Amino acid sequence: AHDSGPMRWLRVRGHSYEFDGFMTADPSKDWDYIAAFCRRMGADDRVWHAPLIEVLDYLAAARALRHAEDGAIDNPTALGIWLRDADGRTRYLPPGGRLALSA
Repeated sequence: AHDSGPMRWLRVRGHSYEFDGFMTADPSKDWDYIAAFCRRMGADDRVWHAPLIEVLDYLAAARALRHAEDGAIDNPTALGIWLRDADGRTRYLPPGGRLALSA
């Protein structure tokens, strides 16, 4: 995990005809352009490659986290969740797990 700032969202979608010159006046935005983009993003280990439904499931699981009276966080879901503690450390909360956070 990288502690380099807030998590960001990038969703890439499109249609194949958009790379055949139909939707743009810029001839450089062709199949080679999108292939180079995909190679670059695919090689970046900071990028989570996921279909939209997987992202939506993850967000629903993150919203389901429960804060216990003792300051811990409980994960009642079947998905592991990544979060950042008050010290800025990235922490992993496994499915069904509990994470005690420092006060």
